Amino acid sequence: MRQIAVVFPGNERGGAATHILAFAKAAANYKLQPFIRFLSLGTGPLHEDIEEVYGAVPVLDGSTLFRIRTLTRMMRETYPDSLWHAHGPRANVVVYAATRRAKRLFTSTIHSDPLKDFLGSRLKSMLFTRLNLFCLRRTVGVFVGNRSFAAHVQGIPAFYVANAIDPVSESVNRGTAHEELCRSLRIEPESVLIGVVARLDPVKDIGTAIAALPLVKAKVNRPAYLVSAGPGEQLSELERVASDNGVREFVHFLGFVKDVQRLYSAFDVHVLPSKSEGESPFAILEAGAYGVPNIGSDIPGIQNLIIDGETGLLFPQGNAQVLSEQIVQLFTQPGLAADIVERFKSRVLPRFSPDAMLKAYLEGYAAMGVVIPESQRQGLQLDLS
Repeated sequence: MRQIAVVFPGNERGGAATHILAFAKAAANYKLQPFIRFLSLGTGPLHEDIEEVYGAVPVLDGSTLFRIRTLTRMMRETYPDSLWHAHGPRANVVVYAATRRAKRLFTSTIHSDPLKDFLGSRLKSMLFTRLNLFCLRRTVGVFVGNRSFAAHVQGIPAFYVANAIDPVSESVNRGTAHEELCRSLRIEPESVLIGVVARLDPVKDIGTAIAALPLVKAKVNRPAYLVSAGPGEQLSELERVASDNGVREFVHFLGFVKDVQRLYSAFDVHVLPSKSEGESPFAILEAGAYGVPNIGSDIPGIQNLIIDGETGLLFPQGNAQVLSEQIVQLFTQPGLAADIVERFKSRVLPRFSPDAMLKAYLEGYAAMGVVIPESQRQGLQLDLS
C-alpha cells in the first residue's frame, strides 16, 4: 500500500475533531497531500476547517448505503493502493462495509471509550456500541488515544497517538477577554467565570460542575457563573439540573464556539469533570496553553496531564463538594493558580507537538504495511524497524 485515505465525519465537533484537524495540519506542514488524502462524510465545520489547511476534500453525501457504494467504487477505481483510515463510529461502519466489498484493509482511531460513546441513549448504546466494536475488531490495526482502549480489540495491533496542540503564537489579554465575555453575557464584570469546554454528553458529566456552582457561590464574595461551551443533545437535561440546583440564571450554555482562545482566556478556571477521556484531553491542553488553571476529575486520561497540586488539581469524579472547594482555592490563591499554569506550560505542553502526532501515525501506518516515502522518513526521523 502506498497511500492513506482518511475518512472522517464532516460535521464532527469536540476533541475528536480537534485531533483530526491537528493531524491534517501536521500532514500539510510536511506537504503530504499526495500521500495522505482526506474524505469527508457530509459537510460541516470539520470539513471546512480541513479544506482550509489541506486543500479540496471530496465529500461523500447521501444515505449510509449510498456512501458505502460510492466508497467501494472509489476503493476499486480511484484509490486502489490505499490503507483506509476511519475516525469515529459512523465512519467505522461505512469504511468497514466498503473495504469488505472491495477487499481492502482499514484502520481506525479510537478517540474515546467505545463502551461510553452512546451513554445518552439506551437503544443506541445497545445497538451502535456492538456494531462499532464489531467493525473495530476487523481492522488491520488501530490507533488509540488511551492505551486502555486497546483492551476492546484484543489481538489486534494498537498504536498510541497523543493529541497535539500548536504553540500559542499570539497571546490574548485575559483581563480584556474576561470583560468582553461578561459584557456579552450581560453579567457583572467582576464575576468569577468557571469554564467547561466539552460536548453536552453524559460521559462529560457536566452535571457535577453545575452541582458545584451553588457551593462556590456560597464561599466567594463575588458573583460566580458556569460557562459551558460545546454542542450536544443533553442541553435540556442540563438546564433542568441547573434549575434543580437553583442556579439556572448563573449557568450559560454557549454551544459550539469557534474562537476558543478568546473563550479560554476569559475563564478564571477551567473544569473537566468527565467520566472517561483519552490520555491527552484537548480541553485540558488548550486551557493550559492559553494560561488558564485546570481542575479535572481523577480519571486515568486526565491524570496523564494533571499532577495534583503541580500542573492542576484533581477531584474525585462526581464529587461536587470537593470540586467546589478546589475552584474556591484557585480563585482565592492567585499565586497557586499562576504557578500551576507555568508548570503546565513547561512540563506538559512540550510532550504534545504536531510533529510527534504525525510521527506516531506514520510509524503505525508502516507497521500495517504502508510504504512510507523516503522524504518523510528523513524529515521526521521515523523508526520503521
